[in-house]
Amino acid sequence: MLRQEDALLQTIEQVSEPTDDEMDNYAIQLADFLDRKEALIMSLQTKLDDYKMYSAREQQLAEEMNRLESF
Repeated sequence: MLRQEDALLQTIEQVSEPTDDEMDNYAIQLADFLDRKEALIMSLQTKLDDYKMYSAREQQLAEEMNRLESF
C-alpha cells in the first residue's frame, strides 16, 4: 500500500501544473488509501484491545492460582 501511495504521489509531483481532473483523481485515490488505512488501524486496535483484556485476565487467574496454592 505504501508503494502505491508513493507512486501516486510521484505521479502528481511530476506534473508541473496538474489539471483539476488530475488533482481530483489524486484526491479520490488518496482518500481511498486513507479509508483503507483507517480500517486496518481500527482492526489492529480491536485486536490489541482484545489481547490486553486476555492478558489482564490471564494475569488475574495466575495471581488467583498462586494465592490458592499458598493455602
